[in-house]
Amino acid sequence: MEDKEAIDMMQRCKNEIMMQRNQINALTPKAEAFEMLSQVMGYLPRKSQGYGEDLVWVLEKRIRDLQPKPTIDD
Repeated sequence: MEDKEAIDMMQRCKNEIMMQRNQINALTPKAEAFEMLSQVMGYLPRKSQGYGEDLVWVLEKRIRDLQPKPTIDD
């Protein structure tokens, strides 16, 4: 796989992840309200939330690493 192809693929992946994050941000308040009501009604136990690796950051870093570096002409 060429660097250009890898960069394009990673850019598409990054855009998809960002779109999914925006959707999650829009739906989170509704989910929290549902969980709060469910707890008040005694339906759901409280769960802890874990965090994983930030794939967008990793993809952005790899894109920067693979992009051609500017050359200084003499």
